Amino acid sequence: MNNRQVLLFTAGLLTVMITLVCQDCHATRILMHNVSSEYKLRRELLTNYDRLVRPVLSPLAVVNVSFLVKLLSISDVDSKNEVMTSKVLIEQIWENPYLKWDQSHFDGINRVRMSNKEVWVPDIKLQNSANNPSQDTQHLHENWVTVYSNGTNVWVSIAMISSKCDFDISVFPFDEQKCSIVFASESYDTELLDIYLKQGDQLNLGKKPVKELDLKSTSNGEWETGSFTAFRQVKQSSCCSTPFVHVKIHLRITRIPTFYILYLLSPFIVLSLLVFFSFIIPPDNGERIGFCSSLLLSLSVYLLLFSELMPNNSRKLNLFGVAFVLIFLESAAVLVATLFVLKAYHATGEIPAVFKLLHYCSFFRLGSSIKKRYPLNRAKKNQITNRSHSLNEKEPPLGIKSETAAEDISLANVNQGTRIEQHEPDEEPGDELTWRKVARRLDRFFFWCFLFAFVVTVSIIGMLNQDLGEVEITI
Repeated sequence: MNNRQVLLFTAGLLTVMITLVCQDCHATRILMHNVSSEYKLRRELLTNYDRLVRPVLSPLAVVNVSFLVKLLSISDVDSKNEVMTSKVLIEQIWENPYLKWDQSHFDGINRVRMSNKEVWVPDIKLQNSANNPSQDTQHLHENWVTVYSNGTNVWVSIAMISSKCDFDISVFPFDEQKCSIVFASESYDTELLDIYLKQGDQLNLGKKPVKELDLKSTSNGEWETGSFTAFRQVKQSSCCSTPFVHVKIHLRITRIPTFYILYLLSPFIVLSLLVFFSFIIPPDNGERIGFCSSLLLSLSVYLLLFSELMPNNSRKLNLFGVAFVLIFLESAAVLVATLFVLKAYHATGEIPAVFKLLHYCSFFRLGSSIKKRYPLNRAKKNQITNRSHSLNEKEPPLGIKSETAAEDISLANVNQGTRIEQHEPDEEPGDELTWRKVARRLDRFFFWCFLFAFVVTVSIIGMLNQDLGEVEITI
């Protein structure tokens, strides 16, 4: 192949290549002419943009972030593990001078939405998370950042956060808890990033707390929201020499005790009273021990249920838990006292002198009250006695059936029964002290002693509960 042919081949190849390039440029011009203005805007803003660079023109400048947290609802409060799960709305606003444009060049577009993976965003996270901190910030990745033409960036998201709380269950279920929610940047100290609280449409540049007033819709079926207050704090970190800005939120919640009163406290009190009234059952009845044992088992079940509601690492003891334990021990003592009474009822031999004191104490003597169980009218008793005497002195002739005689015989039988009834109260005639009388006096003695102990226990717990309930939780 000579030189002329080589030149012709080269010229033809260049012509083809130039034609293809021109066609591609023409297609590109057509494509750019047909795309939307938002597409053009995004390409212009993100070209040569680095999302890792802070949005400041000077390396010594500080990024000011407006931070707002609004409580939407209380999802769950785990008293045992001391964890509160709440639904909140988080709003963050800052200025980015690298993301500005002239609206007239892009058909009047004044804002555009971008992913947080495309632009710089503050790394403000929950510090007192009950779970992995990254799990409490993943929700932010599902929301978009709104970028305005003047460089303002707005990041709004709804999150479910689980925060640790220090529970004071001393007056459970009439308790009021104070939970804290702490947000802070993990990478930028006060020399690089500053956080200000937003109150309404204005920034709160001072140290005054920001309070949320509308909390009616935030309560759930078990808890009511009392107050929601946000503070800005500058704290020194253990990792760095420079301080970090923290946003601390104090949340007061009050428990609604209706459920626990109805299904926990009321049945326990009723069972406790039934245990003390077991002394009314006659000693010769074989059901007293079974009755006390069944009630004691029921009380132990309620005590177990109550302990399941309490945190294992609580700094304070619950007053009602202490009362439950004391009443449970009193009920166990009632069972021991019942065994002691039954032992005395079936005992034989000489009665110790200490039991003879009960015989001379009128308060514990049951004989006088039992003898009056079936009182008879004195006039009628005299009439029955006179007729019985006349019946013995005068008998009707044989073969004559007198209605009066039949009536007198009937009255005589009643009189005889009355005399027998007068000697039955203690199953032992006379005032001689027997073991059965001792058992009955012990029944009455233990009944009043344990009932008094129960009333004293409940009264003391009630007074302590009221005193602790009036103590204000300081913030």
